[in-house]
Amino acid sequence: MAGVLYGAVILAVATMAFLHTDALLFPLLFLVLFAFTVFRPLIKAHSVNSPENIKKAVMAGVIALILLDSSIAVAFFDWWYGLIILALLPVSKGLSKVFAVT
Repeated sequence: MAGVLYGAVILAVATMAFLHTDALLFPLLFLVLFAFTVFRPLIKAHSVNSPENIKKAVMAGVIALILLDSSIAVAFFDWWYGLIILALLPVSKGLSKVFAVT
């Protein structure tokens, strides 16, 4: 079910990018990065249903919100807006090691 919902989000952002901008390359690159970040742990959690894998899939989904935000920013603005937002990813990964991500 989560994979279907993530797919719907990816389709919605791709549709927004298609309707708003002529340069689809950068929004699609950011969406591919988002999809890779989300689906890899999700598939692992689906195949081996253990609490550790589910926790990693949830963490990846929460952390991937930054990638989703950068994809939306690239769809509506220039590509470097997405890079500025993407620069928050290492900070959030560092903070996720200190605080619980749920």
